[in-house]
Amino acid sequence: MKIWHLKAFLAAILILCLAPFPKEFYLIVRYAATFGFGILAFQAYVSKTPRVVLYLFLSFIFQPFYNVDLDDLFWQIIYILVAVWLVYDINLKRLKSEKK
Repeated sequence: MKIWHLKAFLAAILILCLAPFPKEFYLIVRYAATFGFGILAFQAYVSKTPRVVLYLFLSFIFQPFYNVDLDDLFWQIIYILVAVWLVYDINLKRLKSEKK
């Protein structure tokens, strides 16, 4: 599995969070996001990029064990911003690899 697959999966489930689903769906999304951002943080650490801090922060924000108590509107804004950033990051990596 490539890293961009993981980023695309995370972006897709974060966009799905904008629709009304049962609370269990959001709990599953939190587990998946925590695990996924943890993998991305490890990959960034191995490749020595400064995004490690960002991925660890996102992993902490989405962790399911201690609920970060924000309003639903703020969560929706966070979902959109993170999903858009992940899609942008995927496309930025592809454009850089195509230029080489």
